[in-house]
Amino acid sequence: ACEELPPRRVKEVPTERWDKPPYPHGTRVTYKCRPGYIKLGRIVFECADGVWKQQLPLAECRNKPCGHPGDTEFGSFHLTSGSEFVFGARVEYRCNDGYQMLSQRNYRECQANGWSNDIPHCEVAKCLPVQAPENGRIIMTGAFELGREYSFGQVVNFECNAKYKLVGSKEIICSSNGKWNSDVPQCQEIICDVPKILHGSVRSPKRSYKESEQLQFVCDEGYRPGERSDVRCTELGWNPTPSCTEIVCSSPRIPNGNFRPQEDNYRVGDIITIQCNPGYHFRTQTGKSTAECTKNGWVPDPGCVQKPCDYPDIENGKLSGALEYYKNYYFPMRFGQHADYHCNNGYSTATGAYWARMVCSETGWSPEPKCLSNMCTLNDFSLVELRWYLHTGDLWHLPPCNMDRRFSLCMPSACFMWTKFCLSLSEKCQNINFDNGYFTVGKQTFRLQEKVTYYCRNGFVTPEGQETGVIQCQDNGWTPPPKCIKSCKTPHSDILFHYVNKTMFMPEDTIEYTCLEGYKTANNTPTGITRCGKNGEWSPAPQCLAIECEMLTLPNGNFSPKKGRYRNGEVVKFTCANNYVRVGSASAQCYHFGWFPSPPVCKVNARGCGPPPEITNGSIAGDSVEQYQHGDRVQYECNIEFKLVGSKEIECVDGQWSSSPSCIEDKMPCGSPSSIPNVVLQQEDQAQFSHGDEVICRCKRGSGNFKEMKIKCLNGEWKPLPLCADPSPQCVPPLTVEVVDNGRLSKPKKETRFQGVIRYKCRSAGKIVKQATCVSGKWSPEIECTAEESTCPPPPQVPGAQEVTTGRNYKHGSKITFSCLESFKLIGVNEITCIEGKWQSPPYCVERPCLPPQPIECAEVPRLENQNFKLKREGETTYLAGARFKYISRSGYMLDGPSEITCSKGNWTSAPTCMEMPCGSVPKVANTQIEGRNKEIYEPGETIRYQCDAGFLIVGPPEIICREGNWTAPPFCEDVSCQAAPEIPNAYITSPQQERYLPGARVQYECESNFQMTGGNYVTCTNGEWSRAPTCRDVTCEPPPEIAGGKVQGVKKSRYLPGESARYQCWQGFQMTGTSTVACQNGTWTELPKCRG
Repeated sequence: ACEELPPRRVKEVPTERWDKPPYPHGTRVTYKCRPGYIKLGRIVFECADGVWKQQLPLAECRNKPCGHPGDTEFGSFHLTSGSEFVFGARVEYRCNDGYQMLSQRNYRECQANGWSNDIPHCEVAKCLPVQAPENGRIIMTGAFELGREYSFGQVVNFECNAKYKLVGSKEIICSSNGKWNSDVPQCQEIICDVPKILHGSVRSPKRSYKESEQLQFVCDEGYRPGERSDVRCTELGWNPTPSCTEIVCSSPRIPNGNFRPQEDNYRVGDIITIQCNPGYHFRTQTGKSTAECTKNGWVPDPGCVQKPCDYPDIENGKLSGALEYYKNYYFPMRFGQHADYHCNNGYSTATGAYWARMVCSETGWSPEPKCLSNMCTLNDFSLVELRWYLHTGDLWHLPPCNMDRRFSLCMPSACFMWTKFCLSLSEKCQNINFDNGYFTVGKQTFRLQEKVTYYCRNGFVTPEGQETGVIQCQDNGWTPPPKCIKSCKTPHSDILFHYVNKTMFMPEDTIEYTCLEGYKTANNTPTGITRCGKNGEWSPAPQCLAIECEMLTLPNGNFSPKKGRYRNGEVVKFTCANNYVRVGSASAQCYHFGWFPSPPVCKVNARGCGPPPEITNGSIAGDSVEQYQHGDRVQYECNIEFKLVGSKEIECVDGQWSSSPSCIEDKMPCGSPSSIPNVVLQQEDQAQFSHGDEVICRCKRGSGNFKEMKIKCLNGEWKPLPLCADPSPQCVPPLTVEVVDNGRLSKPKKETRFQGVIRYKCRSAGKIVKQATCVSGKWSPEIECTAEESTCPPPPQVPGAQEVTTGRNYKHGSKITFSCLESFKLIGVNEITCIEGKWQSPPYCVERPCLPPQPIECAEVPRLENQNFKLKREGETTYLAGARFKYISRSGYMLDGPSEITCSKGNWTSAPTCMEMPCGSVPKVANTQIEGRNKEIYEPGETIRYQCDAGFLIVGPPEIICREGNWTAPPFCEDVSCQAAPEIPNAYITSPQQERYLPGARVQYECESNFQMTGGNYVTCTNGEWSRAPTCRDVTCEPPPEIAGGKVQGVKKSRYLPGESARYQCWQGFQMTGTSTVACQNGTWTELPKCRG
């Protein structure tokens, strides 16, 4: 028997209750599956030999399958429990990035009765509405509603009102978690604080400044404003940044002179001395030749100018009458001016002519005016002798060749030969051959100061651009040397023209040229620039290419005419094959920028449109339906108080309506109604009526309705517009209409004139009956039934131009006006006309040129990379779009930012800023210590202070500054200690002795016995030298001197110590006056007595 209960299993339970053991041998227990499991076969256990055993075949319960849990849109799932979709499995759902789960539970579990919960739902993440910041607004493309939620990925842009600046991010993005990636920015009022200006101060400062307010400041003495002395408060702060820079005068350039001392820069108060070359003097006649560096630069301006020529005192001659009489007026003369003179009787000029001319030159009057005596030095020389000496070259026997002499009194033939020989020696310049030119005279030699005209060969010009030049013979040869350079001729072409009236151009000259209509430059621009090269060729060669368009393609359609290439202005018309519908324009035109508009598409089925969009303050004219076919058109009309802007008609194009017009209220005034044809005003007339004014008018007699009408001025138009027909037939309806007369259609005969009002239908689409009135020979409103052949394609959208509002029909005579976008300028006509189905050539909108770029203080003058972008016209230099300048920093600076700037839309891209270079290690100075951190790199403006060791004195500024990558000049330490104290005769030093004494140290002395010290008892060390030493004076006395009529008693000693005495006695017969005893005091005896007889 089995003592235990039947076995307990995980997936199965017995079908009956078994709870009373023991169970006899052979007892069988049948099992069934627990909920969520399914059984495959019978599961039976039998009691055998006291043990429960499962009967064969073995079977078990398996997990019940639930099937696929189901996908969710915008999300996915994965198994988190189990590996199959069976009982006990669990799947969790997750939404894609940017979507969030709306369901409360994100999972499903496979249970006994199937999957739990519904499939979770994912919705795009939404961000809360945002409010515009105070003093700002939200900017979004398209229509948007305030207070609505925003979907994941949407962007909201902000901008501030005038005089406010944005603080924070200018755009926020709705993140995938449904939160904005940034807070809404704030708009803060633009306020600038009073700046602190190093070496300067603000004039009449306020507490703060608002945008556009100006601030004026002044700089300290020796400094000047960095850019300007008034700055403006902007969103980015003060512009330009107020600063004061030290006034520094740069080294002057003095042609024809020099100066000293020569430095790279000079400070205010520095003075230089100018030395001018011979023939020049200091520009300012003050008696001084110095200039001082001031806040306004060098004063006076340093320069050397040519010395003028004073009145010449001509020995044995006179100037011409006016020059002599008004000499105080004419003299001194400037360089290049001339004066004429003649000689007294018995004297003649150097050339022998009565009048001679002299010119003011660098060396004074040239040639020097001289009047020579008429005498000869060739007496006793025959013509044969003279010839022999000249032939053999033996000139020692002849007088010196002095042109100060004349030879009219000697032998005529010999004098003539000698004169000719001497003149030949004074001829300095030769007739020379030079490239591409020639002299106009046949002479081979030329005298000093002689001028000659030379010619350049065809195609060559002088450096001044002329065909001829003038040169002068001077000591150093021809001045200036004759030179002919290759020139460029005016480019000739039937398809281009330029704006310069010259025929010859010098190298580096530029011209701007324009191509004729139908042609364009190689760069597809309206104008081109070419530069004259040194080889006489234009570079790049001026070129005008015919404007051509490639052949188009139109699948499932055709077009005509068909060509390989099309010329400017040609029009092609498009048709679609049977059972295909054209979506797009019926024609296109070839322009300089290609075809416009793009070819249409031929479709089997074009989509229809729903109701046309509603417009504010306007409505659709006529009834509106729910569905429109491709090609259907509707018209809008504005409420009577408003004015329609744009095309009044829109078209259904493949499921989309073309752009709708808008109704605006601009409140423009109106002209007088009396200017309307056949209208008479019934009240006082005036030239202009305001918006909203009402007037009463009527038609003239014979012009139709004679009743009074009330009309109102609304937005520059009178409404309703009074139409008063002409009293006599004046209008001819076009052949494209059929006139409706009492319900019957009639084709108007050629030149049939109508008056009053007609009703008509268009032949091309003759369903709608329209009405027109003949007013002043024109139909009003204008009859719009245009033949397909005479209409133009939609007007071109010119690159760089404002978008043109397109209408439906552009018939012969229609006009379109162009205006360019900001930063572009219009070249050509601003209005084109539709003529016989073609538009005239439209203008170009080209990027505006740039003015010369501003220099950067720390950089060399920027270099233009391509000279063909430089344009000079009427003295003004500009640079075309695309021009690039490259900056190179000066020594001591580096550039922060791109080193190149480019001209784009009339402005240069951001220029680099200056960064002063740091300095390396501090210069080492002997016998010093430095104050400040010792490091490898020092920032510009950092200072280091030196302090000399004891016994040394600093010479020069103790502080150095890091400037432009270099330290300013360091000081040096001069040894101001003293050597051993000086020895004094008859004295010894009482102070402790040293080898070296510091400044201020004292050394004391004492004199030896019988010596007395004068001048103090010490010396002081000052600046490396000892002060004046004291002296020890001998205070013993010589033997007392003899006196007249007396003598010294006793024997005299050789020396007497201080205080010792001697006694005098008079000779017999002499009487003593004074004390007989004298004492030795300070090296001298007291007053001696006298003996009188």
